[in-house]
Amino acid sequence: MSNEELNPASCQTAVRRSALSRSNYMRKVVRYYNGEDDWKYKCIDTYEKVKNAQAWELCPNCGLFPKVWEFDNGRATACGCGENQYEKFTVFAESIMSVCKNSHNGQSAIDYDLDALRKNWNHWAKTGEFLFTRGNGRW
Repeated sequence: MSNEELNPASCQTAVRRSALSRSNYMRKVVRYYNGEDDWKYKCIDTYEKVKNAQAWELCPNCGLFPKVWEFDNGRATACGCGENQYEKFTVFAESIMSVCKNSHNGQSAIDYDLDALRKNWNHWAKTGEFLFTRGNGRW
């Protein structure tokens, strides 16, 4: 199943950060770090909690903060959207090894953006559009 088929952006928006009161939002942050909602995530165990959840938008469909996975050829997010841990909605970003490989000399990481995954996730959560994907020429 492709990401387009699982793209929850076409669904009715369920949760917006701005719609939550400060106390309700902070309860979500605490629940995230305490692992109280871990059972709701559709991902394998290699996905980890983000370090600064308040810098990340909530998923507008399931209302969860994303978990992230950094692997050899990319970085990905997971939330509660999807059918199971393998067929789920994901936002991607390029890995540092891919940036090095695609650099002018094949060894430079100067163009690597540590926040690319967060930027892509937050942009998608606010607009329903991806800043970049695996197939759009960026990587």
